[in-house]
Amino acid sequence: MIGIFLVIVVIAPILYFIFSYRKKDERGKVSTDLPLPFRISSLGSEPILDPPNFIGREDELFKLKENLRYKSVIIIKGKEGVGKTSLGAKFCKELSSDYSTFWYTACEDTDIEGIFLKLNQFLEQKGDRFFSQIFILPEIEIKGKIDLLIKRLEKKRYILFIDNYHLIMDNRVFHMIDRFSKELNVSKVVIITSEKLTLAQDKIFELELQGFNLNDSILFLKTCGLEKGDLEKISNKFQGNPLALKLIASEKDARSVFDEVSGRNIRDIIDIRYNRLNEDERNLISRLSVFNEEVPFEACKYLYKRTNLLKIIKDLESLALITEHNGNYSLHSEIRDLCYEKLFQKERYHKAAAKYYGDANAALKEKRMEAVLEESHHYFKAEDYSSSLDLLISNLNQMVLGGYSSLLYARLLKFKRSNLTDKEWLKVSQAKGEINNFRGFFDEAISNFTEMLRIAENGKSRNDLSLSYHGLGSAYRLKGDLNQAISYYERSLRVFEEEEPIKRESPVYRQSFGSVYKGRGRWDEGIRYYIGYRKRDFDLHEESNIIAIIYADLGLIYLKKGEFEQAISCFEKGLDFSLKEEDLIGKVISITDLGVAYHLMEEYDRAISYYEESLSLWKEIGNVNRTGSIYNNLGTIYQNKREMEQAIKNFENSLEIWRRIGNLFEEAEVLRSLGAIYEKIGDYLKAIDYYKKSIEIFENIGREDELPSLYEKINIATEILEKERKKG
Repeated sequence: MIGIFLVIVVIAPILYFIFSYRKKDERGKVSTDLPLPFRISSLGSEPILDPPNFIGREDELFKLKENLRYKSVIIIKGKEGVGKTSLGAKFCKELSSDYSTFWYTACEDTDIEGIFLKLNQFLEQKGDRFFSQIFILPEIEIKGKIDLLIKRLEKKRYILFIDNYHLIMDNRVFHMIDRFSKELNVSKVVIITSEKLTLAQDKIFELELQGFNLNDSILFLKTCGLEKGDLEKISNKFQGNPLALKLIASEKDARSVFDEVSGRNIRDIIDIRYNRLNEDERNLISRLSVFNEEVPFEACKYLYKRTNLLKIIKDLESLALITEHNGNYSLHSEIRDLCYEKLFQKERYHKAAAKYYGDANAALKEKRMEAVLEESHHYFKAEDYSSSLDLLISNLNQMVLGGYSSLLYARLLKFKRSNLTDKEWLKVSQAKGEINNFRGFFDEAISNFTEMLRIAENGKSRNDLSLSYHGLGSAYRLKGDLNQAISYYERSLRVFEEEEPIKRESPVYRQSFGSVYKGRGRWDEGIRYYIGYRKRDFDLHEESNIIAIIYADLGLIYLKKGEFEQAISCFEKGLDFSLKEEDLIGKVISITDLGVAYHLMEEYDRAISYYEESLSLWKEIGNVNRTGSIYNNLGTIYQNKREMEQAIKNFENSLEIWRRIGNLFEEAEVLRSLGAIYEKIGDYLKAIDYYKKSIEIFENIGREDELPSLYEKINIATEILEKERKKG
């Protein structure tokens, strides 16, 4: 029971740094009339609706639908411009009444974590909260996540579309699709690719898409506005390729383009069309090629400032060189590639694109990490490596805690030592180390911090040297090697105390030592580390609101020792500091800790008072996890006071939160608690129902150790019901 209560206190330092960091990371105000939200194709796109000018393909659609009945994976394969995406979009549209459809557009940076992240958002929108948070938890291995995903997909009818699959370089995605091809039956997957995909043949169907037949080609050319000319000859020359036909048909002098193209290569047609554009049209379409995704009109203005910009866009749209979709504009990949080759001053326009994402993000109340990644990407392409890296490092906390740790790590791997200063490369090593600590890859973190140490040893900054030792200490502490952790912390502290400018950080070091000694059960030594330098810390530290966190951690040690009065004294001092500094986070942590202390002392009325005050503050901050924990603790208190109606009410509030955010373990725990209450008040049917729901979740998340006691409770309740039935 103590462990559950103390989760709040253990997480407190992390919460402090997250919220205090956000407070410091405010950007300048920007006009909020930017058209948001913006699309980020690298992290997936929304399902495409019915594609315009869809012609023919009846035979292909029939084959797809027939094979979908008994195949797990459908592959639509074909050359560029042949209409794979349009066919997939039409197929998706026609299946939407029978399946919940998910559409993901891949790009060069796509990896399995990016797909998981978008799938998580999709499933939440569909009211399926089973996976919320699971996909982004670093401690669950990829295989375990795929196992959970397959189990869930088999409970409902989903169909997952992955477009541009050939761009994905992450082999883990292939292994996931391979698993789908062998294990899915209820839900299905559709892969759209220009390259062959080798999977288990018995449960896949591959459609090799060709160009239009002659009749459909002629109909398509007419639909595109070409009524005259030798339509049959045009169709045959380009083998019915829809993109080629569309580009020919949209040209005013289609015959001259047809005669000028020597072969069947789409790039030749695009090149001829490009050379026929006027200067404004060439400038705009070349500059738009820096974007990988659909962008709104406002983004175009960042690249080409013309009063007639909208007319230029519409002219290019009429020439089939730009596509409009829901108010956003994009280029076909073949057109984009050629235009990008022709673009001069690429660095300049990538910087303009980066500025768009930066300004758009600044106009939001809360940053979007997808846009941060895009902004960083464009700075990287502009070879402004410092700005690209600074964006990633300055948003590291939000990215890691928001589920982007793997995507962030992949971006950091792209930086080369030769492109950065020693100081910047040191930041890369430190960030990698912190991410690997979060992901549970402690040996890799040790390697990262060792690299950081080598750079710091050759530099002049004692602070960097101290932080390197501190990072190594943290990695070893998390790994469980507390002797090594203390050794590195002590080295860090020795370096740290040599230089006056870095003494202001001492509370962090005191906290590190206290955490290590707590982990070893050496409570008195932990207390000495906290108290020994306390007055110096208060005198030197410029941001004294962090002292509330030190008091919280120190109070936790006293709670563990059972010295409640000392713990309460620490929490009250932390509260005083927070009130003095007007620090909301320190205040709510201290109040919550006081509630925990009085709870453990079984002074329930005082605990309720503190919990209710902290509950309103956590709601104000918007931290649903802590809100759920407080409701759970209140439920436990009212249960102990035998006020069952209040207990049920608070547990149900807690349950609603865990279900909403998808915290499966806590959901199962609350279900167990509700089962215990109903068992106690004699409603055994409800008790059994809650116990069974708890068992189902524990089984799905692999917590078999929790099952025996629950089965025992069900057996007892069932026996009582059977006896009552016989008596009745």
